[in-house]
Amino acid sequence: MRVEFTGSLEAADVVSGPYRPVLNAVSPLSVDPATAGPQKFYRSQGQPITYFTDDFEGAAAGWSAKFAGGTAGGPAWEQGTPAFPDEVTFAHSGTRVWATSLSTPYGPDFIAVLTSPVIDLTAATTAARLSFYDLLDIGGEGDTDQAEIFVRDENGEVLTGAENAVWKESRLTTGPYFFQRRAVDLPSAVSGKKIRLEFRLTSDASNDGVRKGWMVDDVDVYAKP
Repeated sequence: MRVEFTGSLEAADVVSGPYRPVLNAVSPLSVDPATAGPQKFYRSQGQPITYFTDDFEGAAAGWSAKFAGGTAGGPAWEQGTPAFPDEVTFAHSGTRVWATSLSTPYGPDFIAVLTSPVIDLTAATTAARLSFYDLLDIGGEGDTDQAEIFVRDENGEVLTGAENAVWKESRLTTGPYFFQRRAVDLPSAVSGKKIRLEFRLTSDASNDGVRKGWMVDDVDVYAKP
């Protein structure tokens, strides 16, 4: 984070603003220019505005899962601790994730959708960003399995200006397995709205046999720096 102080450093015993850009700064900053020497360093501390955060360690708290197509049985998504013996028995933080499967390979021919609680961006005046950690092990030689994220309105319907997926990937993983951070800029259409996020895994008709599917942890939506 870069903070530019726009006042007079030489005239100030303490740095108390104005700052550009505006942020939640710790002020005043105890700096004495008279004794700082020819090179003067000033520090400002801030933190991003967070609109939503969930590490999945508590109850489901408004998350919902369903099949949106296909013939697969069992749960569409599960919340809990991964339990693939000797390979994936961990979350990114804590012990719990949302996953298309916690302990067995996912199957063919389905669309599994995980929908977030309502995320209130009515006070957002700048662009918003989604951050999450995931472990993605889908697909196989020549198939079309796909992980995607969509933005929906607060009723779960298509949001005008955000009709397409904001993120998508298809990846075959051979190990070692780990969670990696993703950062996704949300479209401008979300500003001033209440939205939901939709995590969607589409599996084609081929049987990939041993793939672990999609695990998601530590979801945050915050003001883009």
